[in-house]
Amino acid sequence: GYVKSRKSVNRIGLSRKHIIEGTKASLRRMKLKYVDLVFCHRYDPLCNMEEVVRSFNTLIDMGLCFYWGTSEWTAQQIQEAKGVAERLGLVG
Repeated sequence: GYVKSRKSVNRIGLSRKHIIEGTKASLRRMKLKYVDLVFCHRYDPLCNMEEVVRSFNTLIDMGLCFYWGTSEWTAQQIQEAKGVAERLGLVG
């Protein structure tokens, strides 16, 4: 499975908690206030797409990044994220 145990649920994947806390931790390590782009490399089949899109937009709203993108998502997954973003009036 994608998540090996309950202890690791917030250490991997695209939950809101992981996206926001992981980005903040990365920025601290790099000693930066923000980055231009945050990548979501792998798709998380266990996380609702609306949560993913809203979470990355929260990073933008918080001023932690300007954009978010993907690198290993299928065209269908990218279209789903874009559709969610358009429906909610968010950055897709």
